[in-house]
Amino acid sequence: MKKLLLVLVLLTACIVDFTTANKPSQNGKSSAKVIMATDSSKGELNQFKLFKERITGLWKCKMGKDTNYYWKCIADENYIEATGRIIYKGKLLSESHSYIVYEKNIDKCIWTEIVHDSETYVYAWWFTSSTTYEAVPVKDLCNPSAASFQMKFEQITPDSIKQTIKIKNKVVDVFNFHRIKYKAG
Repeated sequence: MKKLLLVLVLLTACIVDFTTANKPSQNGKSSAKVIMATDSSKGELNQFKLFKERITGLWKCKMGKDTNYYWKCIADENYIEATGRIIYKGKLLSESHSYIVYEKNIDKCIWTEIVHDSETYVYAWWFTSSTTYEAVPVKDLCNPSAASFQMKFEQITPDSIKQTIKIKNKVVDVFNFHRIKYKAG
């Protein structure tokens, strides 16, 4: 877990350095920090607070006949830890572990997912309204509408999320998640 957090912090620092390359720091040190969302007194969306409220708990999604995806999200003060499991006919098919943190300098959450025996994925997530959010690979953050892979989420009810996946701007899948257990973070 410490290794994953270190990778996540280093990756976030790289993103911040990229987005603030032309902005001098006040003391000559890097301004990269992983922190919680600040108060939204200006009417802006409090990204991390919304994620904590919207995704904490145990979620289930029917992916196909005899196949379910379970996603468990536990919120801490500064991050959300998530575990995903694909279960086929009662047997574990795949498992992933993720950390989601808020990066103040880009006003987005960074989601790092490690799929066991596979790859690591890194996405930027952000709310566009209090009930809708989207995600793209971090490499496409400068132009999210042109990203080859996009996810859009709509909070239908507090315990129901519709996820739409696009590849090359074409919808390839739609999943419906239902929260089966809620635990406040």
